[in-house]
Amino acid sequence: MSFSKFNLLANIGALASVHNLTAVRCLHVRKRWMRPYLKDLYNRRVMAGPEPLVSRSARDNWNYTSEIFAFSHRLGISELDHESIVKALTNKSFFERKDVEEGAMYPQPSMDEEVQIMTNESNEDLREKGEVLFRHILLSYLRAHWPLAPEEFIIAVAMHLASNEVLAQIINHLGIQHLVRTGEFPPSEETLQTALLALLASIDVTKARNFIRNFVLPRLCEVPIEDVLPFRQPFKILQDYMNKWENIVDIEPRFINSGGLSTAMPYYEIGIYANKERILGHVNI
Repeated sequence: MSFSKFNLLANIGALASVHNLTAVRCLHVRKRWMRPYLKDLYNRRVMAGPEPLVSRSARDNWNYTSEIFAFSHRLGISELDHESIVKALTNKSFFERKDVEEGAMYPQPSMDEEVQIMTNESNEDLREKGEVLFRHILLSYLRAHWPLAPEEFIIAVAMHLASNEVLAQIINHLGIQHLVRTGEFPPSEETLQTALLALLASIDVTKARNFIRNFVLPRLCEVPIEDVLPFRQPFKILQDYMNKWENIVDIEPRFINSGGLSTAMPYYEIGIYANKERILGHVNI
């Protein structure tokens, strides 16, 4: 091959490499009109505001009977008839809606032939029974698993688990907000809590215990134990508690051990002694 041909091929290869490199670089270059166009779309989205809240039952793929069937299996109450579940999910305001008063065939969200609407058949009469059952089972579990805990502490933890915030989380995870039949949208917290407690009242005690054990008690992992029942004088309370239940009068804290004093994270071990010889417990701080 002559020198001229070799030089020509080299130039062609160099031009091809430069062309490929330029093409790769141009992939990351936007057109001049792209930035103002995207900015205008963003401003229009902000001016339009958020999307309107639409009920789940307004979508085309909604089937109330199928949802109730799946809901019963999700809660482990598949043997309970659908009529009882629907009654527990029906608020009294549902019958005050215009479409229900005017005799609509199958008003939302129960737009299905298999779900019949009985006038004044709501969950109001089940709320009180469900609330009593809920608190009784919850307190029984806590007392059984914390036999040495003070009664005030157990009641405080139970009240935290029965608070509006915790019940709202359970309701959202179970999807009750999509199944409840009510005249308001979105459903209020009181309406959703009434539906949850009415469901507990509709099932037997064994199923209610399983429900609380599976869906309520796991929330104990998220309970701030030190904030549930804060004490102004915790050592004084410990003295009174040990004097009442263990007949121990002399209780004192002692410095046991320490480590890492020259580091950024030193620790100190403190022990609680009873009668100057028996250690009740220790903690690292």
